[in-house]
Amino acid sequence: MTGTMKRFVLTGPGEYHYDTAPIPGIEKDTDVQTKILAAGICGTDVHIFHGRRAQEFPFVIGHEYVGIVTAVGPAVTKVKVGDYVTGEANYSCGVCQQCATGHGNLCVDKKIVGITVPGVFQEYTVVPERYVWKIPESISPREGAAIEAGVVGFHAVNRANVHAADRVLIFGAGSVGLWALQCARVQGGRVYMSDINKDRLAIAKELGAEDVFYTTDMPVDEKFDIIIDAAGAPITIQQSISLCRDNGTIVFVGICAEPVEIDMCQVTRHELNLHGAVASNAEYPAFIQLLSTGQISGEKIATHVLPFEEIPKAIDLMAKQIAIKAVIDFSTK
Repeated sequence: MTGTMKRFVLTGPGEYHYDTAPIPGIEKDTDVQTKILAAGICGTDVHIFHGRRAQEFPFVIGHEYVGIVTAVGPAVTKVKVGDYVTGEANYSCGVCQQCATGHGNLCVDKKIVGITVPGVFQEYTVVPERYVWKIPESISPREGAAIEAGVVGFHAVNRANVHAADRVLIFGAGSVGLWALQCARVQGGRVYMSDINKDRLAIAKELGAEDVFYTTDMPVDEKFDIIIDAAGAPITIQQSISLCRDNGTIVFVGICAEPVEIDMCQVTRHELNLHGAVASNAEYPAFIQLLSTGQISGEKIATHVLPFEEIPKAIDLMAKQIAIKAVIDFSTK
């Protein structure tokens, strides 16, 4: 596919324009060109837009998407023209120590879509075959645009090593937390959700939470086998320590913007297992399988759909936590 495309370009914090640029073409034998159908707004996009995360400008942001393959390099065998696909947001080098030991998400030379390589808030993108995944047509573009956040939640659940009957508490009923809720239930966990937004807690109940709690009103006499902090707030980090049972597991996936004091005596005396979780690690196929078989769903997570011309409004809906996941519909531009 050749010609020109429309794109949304950030020129500085809070500054942007829409323009026209050449459609990126196939340059390497393993390249896959995709026409974007829908793109999700992530918290990272919000932070970059508002200048809270360093970024070179001008730049096209965005890293969550679904689309249709429009061209492939001669060595591509994984997908073909016409396939319905999504793509990963992080490209690992494949040769550093982290990659060689199975931790590609921690690659020392990682490239990140929408941060270090051009993002997907444009009509077309070109991605290495390795990071493109075919998805069933039964998954709507609205739901598919939320997949990347879903795999992040799935990775956090896998880091927690959830087993049947584990009591799992998740802080933060945003997109990552709600995906994690569903994935933990698939693995047999009895899942509880905490947030400060009653509407999001109601969705958590609809998605199968055993019970829900306001973050400021947590039970003081309960302990949980596993805690996943998808909120990344000082209070939830501290509550995670106090609410975890002896030899329990805590996974921190929410990003906290400030240093937080925790009681290390509790960590030591109760032998708590603390883990970080970032991005995902070779988990797209398993996650897509869960989605395609209906074991999990993103329909209640993708709460707002806006046209391509309203990307700033979509970012604002996310910044104000009105939308759980705002999705840009490219077909309406």
